[in-house]
Amino acid sequence: MDFKKAVSIADKIYWVGMLLENDPFQCLPYFIENGDESILIDPGSMLEFEAVMEKVSQITDVKNIKYIILHHQDPDLCASVPEIEKRIGRDDLQIVTHSRMTVLIKHYKVTSSYYEIDKQEFKLTLKSGLELQFITTPYCHSPGAFVTYEPKSKVLFSSDIFGGLEESWEFYAKDNYFEQAKAFHSAYMPSKDIFNYALRKIEQLDINLIAPQHGSIIERKYVYNLIEDMKNLECGLYIDNKYNDELIDTINQLEEKEKELEDYKKHLEQKVKSKTYSLEETNSKLKAEQLKLNKFNKYLSELNSVDVSFLANNAVKQVLDITDSQVGIFYINDENDELKTLAKYSIDENLLEESYFDASPDGIVKKAHESGEWIYVDGISENVAITIDLGLYKAKLQHIKAIPLVFQKKRIGVILVASVSSTLFDESYLRGYINSLVQSLSNAISYIETQKSSIALQNANMELEESNRLKSEFLANMSHELRTPLNSIIGFSNILQKNKKENLLEKQLSQLEKINRNGLNLLDLINNILDLSKIESGKMELDIRKIDLVSTVNTTLELIMPQASNSKKRLSFSNKLAKNIYYYETDEQKFKQIIINLVSNAIKFVESATGEIKVSLIEDKGMLKVLVTDNGIGIAEDKIEYIFGAFQQSDGSTTRKYGGTGLGLAISKSMAEMLGGYIDVESKLDVGSTFALCLPTKDVSEINSSRNSLEQIKSKIKSFPKIESILIIDDTQDVIELLKEYLSDGGYKIYTATNGEDGLKLAHSIRPSLITLDIMMPNMNGWEILKRLKTSTQTSDIPVVMISNISDKNKSIKLGAIDSIVKPFSKDDIKSIVSNYFQDEKNLKKVLIVDDELDVRELIQEYIEDDMREIQNACDGREALEIIENGFIPDIIYLDLMMPNLSGFDFLEIIKSNKKLENTNIIVVSAKELTNEDKEILSRTNVSVVRKGSNIESIIKDFAKGIDG
Repeated sequence: MDFKKAVSIADKIYWVGMLLENDPFQCLPYFIENGDESILIDPGSMLEFEAVMEKVSQITDVKNIKYIILHHQDPDLCASVPEIEKRIGRDDLQIVTHSRMTVLIKHYKVTSSYYEIDKQEFKLTLKSGLELQFITTPYCHSPGAFVTYEPKSKVLFSSDIFGGLEESWEFYAKDNYFEQAKAFHSAYMPSKDIFNYALRKIEQLDINLIAPQHGSIIERKYVYNLIEDMKNLECGLYIDNKYNDELIDTINQLEEKEKELEDYKKHLEQKVKSKTYSLEETNSKLKAEQLKLNKFNKYLSELNSVDVSFLANNAVKQVLDITDSQVGIFYINDENDELKTLAKYSIDENLLEESYFDASPDGIVKKAHESGEWIYVDGISENVAITIDLGLYKAKLQHIKAIPLVFQKKRIGVILVASVSSTLFDESYLRGYINSLVQSLSNAISYIETQKSSIALQNANMELEESNRLKSEFLANMSHELRTPLNSIIGFSNILQKNKKENLLEKQLSQLEKINRNGLNLLDLINNILDLSKIESGKMELDIRKIDLVSTVNTTLELIMPQASNSKKRLSFSNKLAKNIYYYETDEQKFKQIIINLVSNAIKFVESATGEIKVSLIEDKGMLKVLVTDNGIGIAEDKIEYIFGAFQQSDGSTTRKYGGTGLGLAISKSMAEMLGGYIDVESKLDVGSTFALCLPTKDVSEINSSRNSLEQIKSKIKSFPKIESILIIDDTQDVIELLKEYLSDGGYKIYTATNGEDGLKLAHSIRPSLITLDIMMPNMNGWEILKRLKTSTQTSDIPVVMISNISDKNKSIKLGAIDSIVKPFSKDDIKSIVSNYFQDEKNLKKVLIVDDELDVRELIQEYIEDDMREIQNACDGREALEIIENGFIPDIIYLDLMMPNLSGFDFLEIIKSNKKLENTNIIVVSAKELTNEDKEILSRTNVSVVRKGSNIESIIKDFAKGIDG
């Protein structure tokens, strides 16, 4: 056994002493491990101090010791306690001992508080559930001595009892232990009687192990024989008579106490017997109360309603039942604060037809209602009492009760009951019911009031919705009426500024520039006011789509670049994202508008020539940010909080000097919040500002290959010469025949191959204008064929389109194809490939312009007439239909939506079934503010939409040039 370590003697119980060779009286400290409420027992003198602390530390932190048990006051138990207190360092450390020993223990300069066992019912219960029991065992010089019993492990910590040896010490006792220990007990136990007093208490315990302070640890197999042997031991050999007498006196006192306890026990038994009879009687009463409670619960269950009349009828019947009355009336306090009869009940129904019980201002009902007090009237004279027919006989109603119904000082009504006799009833029971009744009545009345308020609110909301509808209708009409003439002003002023005939003076060109600039400003103002109105009314809708961030920001800045260039201010863009390209799901138009507003703002507040605006795209702390930095006038710190308010700038002088309405930032802030983000700003006066559009990156995904595919496809538009021949490589004959059919009207030479080897040979020999290539083929698949085509100098420049059941456009583009089509495909899919990538001699197109505004028709015609074969004009949808019926089949229709006689929407509905127009491209050019519903209608008709405004010329021209006739 390794005595340099703590020795486990039971579950979580350890010997933590110091081994002293051949010392039979060495101290044996013990430790009970119990979390932060661990217990150290009889720690010993300073000789053992370090050894004890070391062994406890092997088990747990010494700071977990909360209790130190001292079984008596000798220095071989207590001397080290002050140093142990310091080592533990806990304010809640307690010394467990008997109150007779605390005075003696204090001499060792112990500072912790005491847990005195005789004042704590001789037990200690810890929060973990561990319980210790204490038994007094006075002996020798220590009348306050005791032992400790732990019932779970059945270990007895016995102090000096069962300890002390005349021979060398052994850790566990043997069968000769009594012979080794009897000399010590004969000497130190004061008398046989006193010793037996302690032993009798101990032998009643169920003991597995005895752990003494001195001596050896005694296992269960020796415990009870040892107790019997020690009972017969003659004691007190070295104790003087006086001290022996004191101890015997103590024993006598304890025996007297035990006799008193026995007498008290008999007294308690008699008392319990008496109480048993009383409890049986009480139990009968409780059963009766339970029946009453069940009935009361039934009453309460019937209060679960919001129908006041239902509650009133039930209440009358239940109060009659509780009070054993024969007539009951329920009076309700109406909206005019007057009492009205709401419910009544009586055995004699004829009696209820009389007016006896109407509430009169001077009556008992009114008095109870106004005072809130219960009023009882008993012994009414038979001369004035009302007669009631009870069926078998008639009687006088001589007893009346008026019960006011009040909830939280709110007067609800009164219940009046009358009876022929004065009956006993439980008033507290009735009051409990009335308290529940008034709460239910209050809830029901509140519900009715809420319903009335709800109806009123619904009516108000309907009026508000109608008002909003009229407002929206007005804004839509105003949008159209204002934007249409502005479109003409902006468009024609642009055309005149070009001065094609060179007949305008410099002054006139300057005036045109002012017309154009102010027209744009007015258009921006109209757009801002409409946007602000939609935001405030909650009518602004989101159209969430995936966008290419870098491309979108570049395109947006291209729109606003002339504004910067014309005022000689530098505008630059840098992409600082961790990876080069991101796609992001958001509302593209609102994303663009916020950037335009922020950049326009920056351009406005920087100086010409030296002004610089830098736009950058970054990702920072989980946020996607578009930063707009300028070196302009800056904003004072105390003004920043105001700049996002509608119609506000940092101060009035700013508005006068730089212009603007103060709407741009307010609208941008609201739009940013709609997109799930916000706008941040940092600024220093006279240095410049940085505005940041911050959006969460949760919807951002990097798709490098998609962007590469997109850019490569864009680069190939119209990049190949006119098609002369086409090679079809496919292992399915049906597919080959279908492709030949779709391509038959193009006048092309068609070659076919059903496997990769033949296809490669034909590609090298005939060098076709286009190759269509299946992917899933035996022996050699389409990817391998494409790879060989693109690595051969003879075939690498031949455009290839992949056609297969699997869709992998990115891989197709990466390996060198110009595009891919997924089976099943249509004739339009094939024609689209031909028209998108290959040049054609038929470049001139026929155009139909449909708009009720002559200025708009002339403006669009001015934009495109140099590139078109023939242009027809119509002032509304009806005239456009006549032109088409007369044989003019346009390649492009430019269509307004809001027109008299036949609107653009109606025109689209009529022509959608006209097969002659199935290849006609339709571009909606309108000043109307499109709702999501409008967009949904237009999306079903496969049209493109251009909003009348500052960029209409370039958009219309680009669209016209991108469509083959």
